[in-house]
Amino acid sequence: MEGVLFNVLNRRGTFDDVKGVIIRAEQADLKARMLRGVVVIKTRSSGPLDTDDDGNPIAEPIPFMVASRALVHGFARTPEGDWYVRIELFDARGALQEQLGMQESGIVEWGPLPNPIEKSSSMWSDWPTLWASLKDPTRYREIGESLREHRRNIGNMIFAREVRDTINDDDPYLALGDKSARYEISAFRAEREGASAVALESGIGGDGEPVWVEVREISAGGRTIVRRAGHGEIETSWSAFRNVSMVTIHLSPPVYVTDGSDAATEERREGPWKRGGELTLPEGIVEALEAISLVDLLADPAKVIDDLTESAPVANSPRSIEEQKIIDHIAFLRDVRVPKLDNDVIAVMHFRVSWGGSGFLMVAMGAALGLMFRGGQVLVAFVIALAPAAVVLVMAIMGKEMVRNPDVPTIVGLMCIWGGIAMILLANVAVYWHLSRK
Repeated sequence: MEGVLFNVLNRRGTFDDVKGVIIRAEQADLKARMLRGVVVIKTRSSGPLDTDDDGNPIAEPIPFMVASRALVHGFARTPEGDWYVRIELFDARGALQEQLGMQESGIVEWGPLPNPIEKSSSMWSDWPTLWASLKDPTRYREIGESLREHRRNIGNMIFAREVRDTINDDDPYLALGDKSARYEISAFRAEREGASAVALESGIGGDGEPVWVEVREISAGGRTIVRRAGHGEIETSWSAFRNVSMVTIHLSPPVYVTDGSDAATEERREGPWKRGGELTLPEGIVEALEAISLVDLLADPAKVIDDLTESAPVANSPRSIEEQKIIDHIAFLRDVRVPKLDNDVIAVMHFRVSWGGSGFLMVAMGAALGLMFRGGQVLVAFVIALAPAAVVLVMAIMGKEMVRNPDVPTIVGLMCIWGGIAMILLANVAVYWHLSRK
């Protein structure tokens, strides 16, 4: 995949449709794994266009980002076969940084990457793949990618809801930790920000005392460091290289730090604080997500989300707008896209069988015509034999497109595909009946 990326950038200058962005580079050096003159442009709107008082759509600015150069750290392929690239951007500027989830170090993961070598169309699939796709729609690349992304987003949203509800119940959130430390997070108030982030705010408690955003870092050796700030944030983003959603904790400046294990330690003031890189979703949420099959998610996404909510420590929270969007999009995939893809597969299967079967009928017709025109009228025999073949091909292609068209009944398209075969069969019967009489 590395060679594909660099070759496409060298040949065309752009790498299109990388999950909603276009990557452009003036130079792509495969040996140094370096891109120079990088521009990243977002291609898909995150929502409907705003309208003015007259109802006319207001054009949205196109988010973009530029960087002097970028270092390609490596590629990762998920168990499902999707490719992702990890890139470090230098001197990056632009409004697209936050939307892409770029880390402070300038590292961002992009994908799944379109691979021009791999043919995902049903036209290029073998028979076992076609049969398997009809039995299990999640094997379609488009459906499988969307469902896996939705499953990850559901986990992120369940985590965000769990953090928000726990903190708003005046309890610290205790489920985050890694090999080196565990973290206890508390705040005056927590609010969801988008699909997978939680904003933490300070305030005045019921006793009149200030309640800070507080993160207690308790190391494996038992040492405790307390960090307090007026504002913080917890966000999640999926990492293809780790195949899990990562959690990042931010505290906005000023951040006040004390050694919680020593009451005599003086408080010191520091700049912004961030903890990430090793923190992942709590094991309970990860295990619950892994237990969800894509088939179940496609069949009933609302039940999957409700079951996850009931199994979470905080239950019966109202469904968010983001969760409803996921449910609606999966319903669209199930009710619109899957039938369309099924029709594509059915069209290809019938086309292959009909076109292959027509060869036997054409051979039989050619043999009969050879007997009828053995007196030297070769050109007449050739034209007569060619006309039915052209009819079969035209009707097969037309029928295949009719089967793919959701506005046309499938049976009509199938009748068109096999109509040409029926015509050749009737022609063969007539020709051989004529020969038998002689």
